[in-house]
Amino acid sequence: MKPVVADATPIRYLTEIRAVRILPYLFGKVFIPNAVFRELTHRHTPKIVHDFIVSSPEWLEVRTVVSTDHSLSALDPGEREAILLADEIGAEVILLDEKAARNAAEQRGVRCVGTLRILSDGAKEGQIDIYRAVSRLRQTTFRAKPALFEKALSGSL
Repeated sequence: MKPVVADATPIRYLTEIRAVRILPYLFGKVFIPNAVFRELTHRHTPKIVHDFIVSSPEWLEVRTVVSTDHSLSALDPGEREAILLADEIGAEVILLDEKAARNAAEQRGVRCVGTLRILSDGAKEGQIDIYRAVSRLRQTTFRAKPALFEKALSGSL
């Protein structure tokens, strides 16, 4: 499998709804930059997310980003470093939800997969119950257009 890089949002919400185990199933090893690690271990992060990240699952690897790109300065540090790390390690996929960051990644030829698509793909593989997962996700602070939730439920993402 080609390397996959993740921003904080998919890991955070998949952990909160207890569905993060589908990441290694769908993608194998997942890389995150230091900025994402810091975001996921920040004192305001939900305890379940913090505890998961510091437990260092075997399939999750933290990497230091060495490059910079001022064209990404409008993005938050986690998004910026995730895109740069994807460039550095030759990732074809980045797990990312925020629109501006997705646009920046796609301009670099990296395919973006968001949290709802991950859930949809996990359901297609028989790894999760999509209705339960979406119901749990709606109880968090995760935000998406209602049409995206419906597409995830119908398997048309």
